[in-house]
Amino acid sequence: MQFKFPDVGEGIHEGTLVNWLVKEGDEVELDQAICEVETDKAIVEIPAPVKGKLIKTHHVEGDVINVGEILAEFETQESKETSTKEVKNDNVVGNLVDADNAPKDTSFDFENYTPSMELSNKTIFENADTKTEIENREVSNNPDTDYIELNNIKLTTAKRMKESLQSTAQVTQFADIIVDTIIKERNEHKEEAKKRGVKLTYLAFIVKAYIKTLQDMPEFNAKLDLENKRLILRDHISIAIAVNTENGLFVPVIKDAQNLSIEGIAEQIEILAKQARNGSLNISKMQGQTATVTNYGSIGSKYSTPVLNSPDLINLGIGSFEEKVYLKDGHVESHTIAPISLTFDHQAIDGAQAVSFLNKLQEHLKNLEY
Repeated sequence: MQFKFPDVGEGIHEGTLVNWLVKEGDEVELDQAICEVETDKAIVEIPAPVKGKLIKTHHVEGDVINVGEILAEFETQESKETSTKEVKNDNVVGNLVDADNAPKDTSFDFENYTPSMELSNKTIFENADTKTEIENREVSNNPDTDYIELNNIKLTTAKRMKESLQSTAQVTQFADIIVDTIIKERNEHKEEAKKRGVKLTYLAFIVKAYIKTLQDMPEFNAKLDLENKRLILRDHISIAIAVNTENGLFVPVIKDAQNLSIEGIAEQIEILAKQARNGSLNISKMQGQTATVTNYGSIGSKYSTPVLNSPDLINLGIGSFEEKVYLKDGHVESHTIAPISLTFDHQAIDGAQAVSFLNKLQEHLKNLEY
């Protein structure tokens, strides 16, 4: 019985075999993990499709396997009995026959088989001998040809960044937005949120204002369909949050974020970031976004040009807060500002719309209440 490498997630066409968890000749149970395959930002445990004996593996560790390729072969009790049973028929050899002497096909098509599986982003860095990218460096005798092997996570990120830049007309609009209100609101409510087990961050307030702005200007929460000359408006808002980890960039998604309070958003950010860093984030939690946030201010940067997370039309970059002094009507004022970098697809959105979006974002941040 041949078992083909199944489709393990939306948009996944291939994977790299990391490790066989069983060997040829082993007896396996239904849904028992037989191997680990690294796909886009995740290592997937592939379960056995049947109970039986693994009689042949078709790939070795390091092989790139395409969806639909034969991964392994199994012998089950049913197939064993079939192979030993002699079938006499003048026209059909090797097939079972029904009572009416018509041939019965006993093969099983696994091409469309979708086993139940838990997807985990535990990476190859968990292996004792490959804990860091530097430790995995391959060095030749010639110092001029030293190199660091890129893992699938970084290769996938590189591929998607290139595809995003080649398929869109990306422009970034910059603005300094006053955030005095959210600083005040956070200071007033962070202790009560802490008692409920929630770490209240400035990012949660900005994401909430971002969501309100997207509701006011739904053309930014859309998908461009150039073939049919239209924008497809989404009926929900799901925010992707870029999370930097030692193993690469992960972008988990807060699903249906329009239904969450500021505290609810803060809780989801903390949960998803923790899962990205400890290796428990599955593929389904990195899909379905309608807009993206990149918070590089957490590592001390002010401005950037965030790359669009296709098919999103915008990516909101947030820099580190700073105090600024302004002269207004002859009076000196001091405010805390957040440097904002809004990247948008100029195929769907023009500059004036982007400025209006930032003005609306400022308005929501100024009037935002906990």
